[in-house]
Amino acid sequence: MFCLHSRREQNKLCVLSFLYHETPHGRFRILDEGPKDGPVLLFVHGVSYPLEVFSLVVEQMINKGFRCIRFDLYGRGDSSWNGEKLTSDFLATQALEVLEATGVLDSIIVVSLSNGDLIANVIATRIPQRITAMAWVAPSGLDRRTNNLLFRLASRVPGFDALVAPFMRWYFSSRMRRHLQALQSRSSTEAGKIYQHSIDCMNTRKTVARAATNQLLHQPNSMAVEVSSVGVAAAHIPVLMINFGSETDTVDPDLNILRQHIRATEVTIDGLSHMGLLEDPARIIPHLLLFFS
Repeated sequence: MFCLHSRREQNKLCVLSFLYHETPHGRFRILDEGPKDGPVLLFVHGVSYPLEVFSLVVEQMINKGFRCIRFDLYGRGDSSWNGEKLTSDFLATQALEVLEATGVLDSIIVVSLSNGDLIANVIATRIPQRITAMAWVAPSGLDRRTNNLLFRLASRVPGFDALVAPFMRWYFSSRMRRHLQALQSRSSTEAGKIYQHSIDCMNTRKTVARAATNQLLHQPNSMAVEVSSVGVAAAHIPVLMINFGSETDTVDPDLNILRQHIRATEVTIDGLSHMGLLEDPARIIPHLLLFFS
């Protein structure tokens, strides 16, 4: 299925393309927006969110002349999934298929959310000559909650992700509802609707909780994260790390393995939580524009 619509924004022809791309591992949704000749931003979302989580940022970046491409990771949003192990390497391959499907052959900028940072790093090591910059928004780094012996052992049990998916759906939904309460108290109505859509995807689409769990079970270990970090550093790719002052999902030591090798430009925005890009995108976008200029 391929739908193509055109509209005019700021006297530039912008193309809105929904593409459902079929692979042996499932069908995934791609959204390609903005001027076709603009600098390309590739967005990689976090473990439990659909592509809509970037909507408020994308809208402003398009207005600044960027072509914005985002997609649902396997099993999330409106994408299907056949049960393959969702490692960072595997999901980086999916991202490269997104670029191929949208006809992007030149340089790109990668913007990740939460633990999309580990996928972004692998993408950068695969095509370093095409990455002009990266931005990690609320990066997770070596997440202490999943990089432990219990998760390593559980990842070896066939079908464990399906077994615990009902519990994980409750866990993710509870966590997301807490985020939503924070959003509703200080953000736009549109931000609340976007986040509610994320919760609805988690609760109503059978693959989402299992896929999110599977990805957490197969997060890279410290050695793998170090290898990809060294690769990013060796390629001299500029990296922007945007942290939020009221972050509760990631603690600072989780990010040290990234800092050891990558000299990122770090920005901390006070008063925002893990979902800062929905809470107040106007405080984030200037940092992106300045770094990408």
